[in-house]
Amino acid sequence: MICIFCKGHLSKKKVQEEVQVDNDHIVVEIEAEVCDNCHERYFPEGTVDYLQKLRKELKTKKDRFRPVGQVYHMAS
Repeated sequence: MICIFCKGHLSKKKVQEEVQVDNDHIVVEIEAEVCDNCHERYFPEGTVDYLQKLRKELKTKKDRFRPVGQVYHMAS
């Protein structure tokens, strides 16, 4: 396959996508085709639906997810 934007070659890679609801975030590792040139990501069918489902669950079922760290904010 080739990238529709720059015509670069696509390679299968594991990528991280972030799902955010307010101050809560989930980092999900998923497989995607990534352009070697411009880094555009192409997801397999159903992946976007899966990410939207996680977003909805993050709003209502936060206890389903295991915290792995903390994020700190510092005003400059």
